[in-house]
Amino acid sequence: SSAPYRIMLLRGTCLRRSLVLCTMLRRRGAHARVCFGVERRGTVLDAHAWVAVGGVTEATDSRFHELPRAWSA
Repeated sequence: SSAPYRIMLLRGTCLRRSLVLCTMLRRRGAHARVCFGVERRGTVLDAHAWVAVGGVTEATDSRFHELPRAWSA
């Protein structure tokens, strides 16, 4: 839902939503992480962020290929 972002007058991007959701889940003890993916269409790269919890990801667009993790927290 984008309701909190309308109140704050901020755009609710997938990155912002994923960071907030991941933080909330981790505070409640879940092993959550933010995933990043890209899709290449010719010379254009589209990017997307989503949350994975215990190996299960939220519903996301399958056209994005997850980037490998550079570090682990």
